[in-house]
Parts: sequence; C-alpha cells; structure tokens
Amino acid sequence: MKPAFCLILSFSITASAQDVAFFESKIRPVLVKHCYECHSAESGKSKGGLVLDTRDGIRAGGETGAAVVPGEVAKSLLLAAIKHSDPDLEMPPKKPKLADSVIRDFEVWIRTGAADPRESALNTVERPPVNLAAGRQFWSYQQPVKADGNVDEFVQAKLRENGLTPSPEAEPVVLLRRLYFDLIGLPPTPEAMKAFSREKWEATVDDLLRSPRFGERWGRHWLDVARFAESNGRAVSRF
Repeated sequence: MKPAFCLILSFSITASAQDVAFFESKIRPVLVKHCYECHSAESGKSKGGLVLDTRDGIRAGGETGAAVVPGEVAKSLLLAAIKHSDPDLEMPPKKPKLADSVIRDFEVWIRTGAADPRESALNTVERPPVNLAAGRQFWSYQQPVKADGNVDEFVQAKLRENGLTPSPEAEPVVLLRRLYFDLIGLPPTPEAMKAFSREKWEATVDDLLRSPRFGERWGRHWLDVARFAESNGRAVSRF
C-alpha cells in the first residue's frame, strides 16, 4: 500500500463526515475572518512563524509551539490565544475576545480530534514536471488539415466495407423536419413546409444557423453538460 493512500485512509477513518462538517461550518469561517489576515499563505504573513490556512500549519504551530494538538485542549495554544488567558498570546490581537460560543466550538473541535480536511496527502505527493512541448502535441491543439474527399465518400466506403447500402432518399418534407429538429430542436411551421424544396436546402440551412433558436438549442445543451442548473454559482469545493 502506498504511503499517500495510507495517509488518506487514516484521515478518512479518524475524521467522520460530521466532524468535517463541524469544522467547515464552525471553525474554518472564524479562522478566515479573524486569523488569515496575519497567518496565511494568501496574505503572505506568518506572524510568529504561524500559518493557519493549512492543516499541517495549524498543527505545527509557530515559535511558541503547536497551535492545535488533536484531542488535547490544554496543549493547544490556539485555544489559549482566543480565550485571552495569556496577555502575550491574545488572538485576534488588539480586538475584543471572540464570543464564548465560538470558543466553545473550538474546544469541541479540538477535543473530538480537530478534523481538518484542508490539506490531504494528495497535496504533498511529488508530481512529475509538466512537459509543455509534449502537451502541445495533443490532437485538439493541432491545426486542422483538410482531408481528401468529402464526408459522403467516407460514409460510402464504410457502408461498402460492411456490405450495407444507403437508405433511400427521403421526401423533402421529411428532410426538412430532420433539419429543423437537428439544428433548432423544433419542427418546421406549416408555411415553411409548403415553401420548401430541395433547391432551397442550402439556403434553409444557412437561415437556421443564423436563427437565435440555433444558439438557444446548443447553448442549453452545453449548459446541461456543464451542470449549470445544479448550482447557484456559490458551490465551491473545499477539498
């Protein structure tokens, strides 16, 4: 078993979903609001050698020792700091002490193991360097090259290989309905059906491609692929 997997497995066993939810709802918001300004990688500050925006950082602590020791309330200096029990170790500094209910949340969090999903073993696994030159050879980055022949010729060749023959040519009205459903997802109007002829095929295709209905149909398709309707735009993964 690989070490990275062992670490992940160990964390998943010791930290329940309820413990993680407690951290996300009660602990992380307080750290972000009151602590990250002076103790985070994002702010570029680590006063006293302390960073609180990673699990490893909050457990390692700073110059005075471990900020959080899972299961050990008395040994967790972060708790002493937010209680303002030591004048030299008050957090947040020069501000009123946090509410008693918040302090109790931190006590519960530490006592129950200090579940903290902000950093997993996956974040510390050494990854191979990115090969940009090789990446640029991926097929989607290549300049399109026009093939010899047209699509119909390729289709005909495959039909012959498999002993098949093309279907009979469809009636104009059938072709028109197929075209409308393919491009805009709606049937043609009775007026469009009466006015259509094979000679108007290319013009009809161009008209449908210019229609707002074409954009609406395919825009909806890709919004579904992107699962647009499943989020209010604020769902950000914290893991």
